[in-house]
Amino acid sequence: RRSSDLKKSDTIGDHFFMEAKRLLQHEMPPCLTTIQALGLMSIREAGCGRESTGYFYSCQSIRMATELGLHQHVDNSGLVFSNVESEVRSVTFWAAFVLDS
Repeated sequence: RRSSDLKKSDTIGDHFFMEAKRLLQHEMPPCLTTIQALGLMSIREAGCGRESTGYFYSCQSIRMATELGLHQHVDNSGLVFSNVESEVRSVTFWAAFVLDS
């Protein structure tokens, strides 16, 4: 949205949230940062009293994490991950799992 489209009550967080929603509507391929963004969106919505919307985003996050195989110790695609990337994948999965629980 343009700055002229923002209402006085909108915060910069509202602006970033709306942009994140817009980007998600473009059928982005599953990736770690999208899973993490969905988790943040889930927490934000729940914190604003919109628990059902927050739950929707947490469900999308865990579904995408499972699609990427983050719950598996070995990636079936044959890719080799560094220790750091393996740790990031694991932490991202467990964060999505906890949010969805």
